[in-house]
Amino acid sequence: MVDIVESISIFRIKAVCKVYLIIGANGFIGAYMIKKILTYSNEMILATANSNNHLSLICDKRVQWRHLDVSDFAGVDLLSEDTAITHESLKIIYLAAYHHPDQVEKNLQFAWHINITCLSYFINKFYDTRCFFYPSTEMVYGDGGENKKFNEESSLNPLNLYGKHKKIAEEIVYGAGKNVLRFPVLMGPSLLMHKKHFYDCIIEDLSQGKRVEMFSDMYKSMLDFDTVAKITITLMESYTEDMAKCLNVSGDESLSKYDVGVRIAQKHGYPTNLIRPISLSDDNAIFAVKRPRSVLLDNAKVKKLLHLEEIRMKFE
Repeated sequence: MVDIVESISIFRIKAVCKVYLIIGANGFIGAYMIKKILTYSNEMILATANSNNHLSLICDKRVQWRHLDVSDFAGVDLLSEDTAITHESLKIIYLAAYHHPDQVEKNLQFAWHINITCLSYFINKFYDTRCFFYPSTEMVYGDGGENKKFNEESSLNPLNLYGKHKKIAEEIVYGAGKNVLRFPVLMGPSLLMHKKHFYDCIIEDLSQGKRVEMFSDMYKSMLDFDTVAKITITLMESYTEDMAKCLNVSGDESLSKYDVGVRIAQKHGYPTNLIRPISLSDDNAIFAVKRPRSVLLDNAKVKKLLHLEEIRMKFE
């Protein structure tokens, strides 16, 4: 078991130490980022968490955990001081966010503080870091209809406050010369022992013969956690200062959640008729805040950059 540490002597000792710093590493995507760094890089990983949930994550001698609440500016200051000697060689993935659209609307000031104020403060303390990647969201684009694909130069018209926060956050990141990756809806098996993802719940329900209701008329360029993490780390491993500051990282296909549910059932050998299509128009009580019906992303730039012929969602 790896304990959260309050100081990082290894970074003070080594004058040249290339390190991945993952802020908010104890969530679904954070766990996959750690996994891919261990696979595709030889570098150390400093992973931060604001709780002890990291204890069920991957334990490896190259991973060091540290407690950090991004709203604790004294803690951010201390982290910056402890890693000061390695700032220029840090590769930072900033995953901390207050991201549930319904909760953002309910907790306006807190959401603004986490998503905007804390991000701005953190970037200012790590301004001299060359490689800084900020995952944003498809929600910055707004609704595009079934056939429109948004590229990185498309106008941004977010439908809810969370999308607006991400749009503002992106400007902060660009202003500091850092990089933004826009992700679609992400799904996949959880690597967290203490928390299941919706993907796991679908498989569990199907295994018990339960029917699963999924929207058939909301279309996304969905991807799995594993593929997104692999692309992100590949980009960071090949990072140069002339890399495009904004990239869509998404799948090629237009998929509804119903489509995804059917494929999960097929992958695991369950009857596909257990996946029941429902319409957003008929049942929108699930969401308190408006969501775009269709957001499809053009991923041509990232495919060209990484020499990929296709990017498709994997089902495990």
